[in-house]
Amino acid sequence: MELALQLEDDHSVHLECAEILESFKLYTDAALLYEKGQDYEKAAKIYLKIKNSRKVDELTTSKGINGKDVLTQFAKIEETEGRYLKAVDAYLKAKDYLNAIRILLDHIKNPGQAIEIVKETKLIEGSKMIAKFFQKMNDTSSAIEFLVLSKCNDEAFRLASSTGQIDTYANVLVERYKDEKDEKALSDFQSLAIFYEQNKNLLKAGQFYCLAGQTQKGVKLLIQSASFNRNEEEALKMAIDSVSKVKDDQVVRYLIDYLIGEVDGIPKDFKYLFKLYMSLKQYKEAAKTAVIIAREEQNAGNYRNAHDLIFGMCQELRKQKINISLEMQNSLMLIHSYLLAKVKVRLKKK
Repeated sequence: MELALQLEDDHSVHLECAEILESFKLYTDAALLYEKGQDYEKAAKIYLKIKNSRKVDELTTSKGINGKDVLTQFAKIEETEGRYLKAVDAYLKAKDYLNAIRILLDHIKNPGQAIEIVKETKLIEGSKMIAKFFQKMNDTSSAIEFLVLSKCNDEAFRLASSTGQIDTYANVLVERYKDEKDEKALSDFQSLAIFYEQNKNLLKAGQFYCLAGQTQKGVKLLIQSASFNRNEEEALKMAIDSVSKVKDDQVVRYLIDYLIGEVDGIPKDFKYLFKLYMSLKQYKEAAKTAVIIAREEQNAGNYRNAHDLIFGMCQELRKQKINISLEMQNSLMLIHSYLLAKVKVRLKKK
């Protein structure tokens, strides 16, 4: 040992001596020479064997050991000894995320870090563990969120139904499926639509029938909700968004008929018809509607609103390479002249 340690740079001798000492089960000396020979992983394995976790910790920190076996064994020792933060760190380095999440939840009680790991790794089992943790803590809304993330939607729906938090489940589901619409998503949306319809929530029922691909039924329910003066603006916005996505001529015609008053004899605010035409890229019809709305704004004395609407419509028509009607040009010039005149009058008064 003394002679070997004197050979500062002859690592092959260090390693050869380390192997001989290991074969004699002189583990402390063997580990020291493996370390001297810069085979830090082998040194760490022997330190683990003799339960010298301090040296293993030192090597993993200073020498950047990333061998999964060493890190996992070290993590288990640290966990057994109750040094949970060290255990979590080692499990993370070993990419054993589930064990790291388990300790964070069961021993450290730090769901925040566990959630960060799940969001980064997208581990379904990790989401389930967090959901169970929140259920134990009686934090139902968080439990629902992580049940959905772990694709346990049926369980999440049952929990939401039994605790009166169906809206929480609905919001999480919409967020979960915002970038994808597979058969499971459509089925889950339909279940929600049926639930809301049975509970007489026409707005939500309409929203989720549309999301489930049943646009005709969804739009009819949204219009019913608007007819009862329940969240009219929200209901019509949802109907317009849904119709513009599917472009079903029959549903479009029904919505237009409702907005112009053909369905119930009450014409609706022209802004909704304008939004519908714009969303459908029917710019000529949108331009005609914009002129009507601008005229109403002028009559109400809201010249700035009228100017912004007509000017914005002209810009959009130019962008789409559509001719601007003489009526719209005259309307814009008239409003613009009026606004300039007001500025001049104000300046003269000063």
